[in-house]
Amino acid sequence: MANAVFSGVRTKWLPLYEQLRGMAVEKLGAFDEHETSNAVLWRHHSTFAEVSAKKDCMVVAFASDVLHDEWEPSKVLQTSKNRVVHYFEVTDCALFPELIKRITQAYILTQSSRARKETAEKPAYTTIDEYIALFPENVRDILEQVRSTIRKAAPDAKEKISWQMPTFWQNENLVHFAAAKNHIGLYPGESGVRVFADKLTGYKTSKGAIQFPLSEPIPYDLIAEITRFRARESAEKTKGGIRDKQYAFEAVIQKVPDMDGAYVEIPFDVKVEFGKGRVPVHATFDGEPYDGSIVKMGTPCHIIGIRKDIRVKIGKQPGDIVKVTLVERDI
Repeated sequence: MANAVFSGVRTKWLPLYEQLRGMAVEKLGAFDEHETSNAVLWRHHSTFAEVSAKKDCMVVAFASDVLHDEWEPSKVLQTSKNRVVHYFEVTDCALFPELIKRITQAYILTQSSRARKETAEKPAYTTIDEYIALFPENVRDILEQVRSTIRKAAPDAKEKISWQMPTFWQNENLVHFAAAKNHIGLYPGESGVRVFADKLTGYKTSKGAIQFPLSEPIPYDLIAEITRFRARESAEKTKGGIRDKQYAFEAVIQKVPDMDGAYVEIPFDVKVEFGKGRVPVHATFDGEPYDGSIVKMGTPCHIIGIRKDIRVKIGKQPGDIVKVTLVERDI
C-alpha cells in the first residue's frame, strides 16, 4: 500500500510509515490498508486511523470520543456528537509510542462491546516465550509441547507472533497456535483442516481452525502430521515461477537521513523480475521474518525498510551487513 500517497517528494516518509505500521501490527494484529488518492486508511471492521504525507511531514489521524487538547494535536475535526478526529504532524518516531496508545483506543472504539473488552485487556507480548508465560503452569506445559512438536515437524520454520498468536513461518505462515479457556487452538489454514478432515471428526473445526479440548489428551502426533503437510505445501508453492521464487543476498544497512529509519538496497532490477515497481514481500533479515514492500524512493535502485525492532533483535545497525531473503506475497 501507500504507493501513491508516498510518491514524489513524499517518498522520504515511507520508512517512517512502515515503522509506525509495524508498531501498530505488533499491538493490534493484522489489519487492512486501503489507499485513497491522498491517504492510507487503516481498517478492521471500519476505519480507525489514517496516514497521509506532506512535503515536510507525515500526518497521522485518528478519532477519540472527546476532544483532547492536552495531546496538542496540529488540527482537530468534530465529525459527530461523540467523535473528534485528532491530527498529528510528525517528522520522526519520537511520538510513536504515545500515538500507538491513542490509535489503540481509536481501534477499540470501532469494535463491538465484547471485542472492545478483549482488546483493552489484551496483554502485551512480542515473543512466543512471553505469550506462553501468561498462562498457568499446566497450560504452559501443553503450549511448550505444542511448540516443540511444531518445531520438530518444521525445523526450518521461524518463530514469530502474528495475529496475536504464536506462529511458525516458512515462506508464509505455516501454522498458528493459541490457548483459550477450554481448548488449545491450532490454525493451519484452510488446507490444513480440509486435508485432515477424516482425522478431525472428534474435534470442533471451522475454516482454518481446530479446537483441541484441554479436558482430553492433546493429539501431538496429529499436530506434527498437519505441520509437516503445511511445510511440504509451502515448499511446493516456492518451486518455479517468479511469484514464489526466493531471492537471497547480503546488503549493507543504510540509514535514512535525519530519521531513525533504515533500509537495504535491492541488488537486482525489480521491474524486470516482478514486472512492477512496488512489490509486497515476505522478507527475512538474518532470519528474522518481516512482511513489507519493495519500493523506489527516488533513488537509482529499489529498497526495503528494516524496522528498528528488527535491527535490535538481530543486533545490527546502519553500516552492518545483513543477510536478506525475499519472496513475493499476496495482499
